[in-house]
Amino acid sequence: MFEDDPAEDPGLEPLEASEPAPVADVPAATMPAPSEEAAVEAYQQRARLAEDRLAEVLSAYREFRRETEASRERISRQLQRKFEQRHDSLLLKFIDILDNFDRALEAAQTAGDSLIEGLILVRTQLLQMLQDEGLERIPVLGLPFDPHVA
Repeated sequence: MFEDDPAEDPGLEPLEASEPAPVADVPAATMPAPSEEAAVEAYQQRARLAEDRLAEVLSAYREFRRETEASRERISRQLQRKFEQRHDSLLLKFIDILDNFDRALEAAQTAGDSLIEGLILVRTQLLQMLQDEGLERIPVLGLPFDPHVA
């Protein structure tokens, strides 16, 4: 006969049909079915994966933002340096013009008063503009040459 037949196995007693199978003391409504447990576990796993992905994206965003700020600061410093170099170059050109005005004044002292007054006016305006830009006149005439000052 069959191996699972309880009639042939003396250790097993057959269950009566009127007795229900024993169940734990948990109500049936609160016990999730096996498929519900699997679905809950699947949703929890998906939620964990979504949280992990969100953390990765946030981390990448923060890194991108730091790099962008660093680039912005670097570009700003480069532009400031270029501006200062151009500014210095422009001031040096105006210094040459001022030197030429001084030579012209020395030569015009013998030519007449109206020419001298015009040159003095232009020279004064140029000096004022250079002082407004931060250039200072350093007296060096009659002093020994100092390359750090001149």
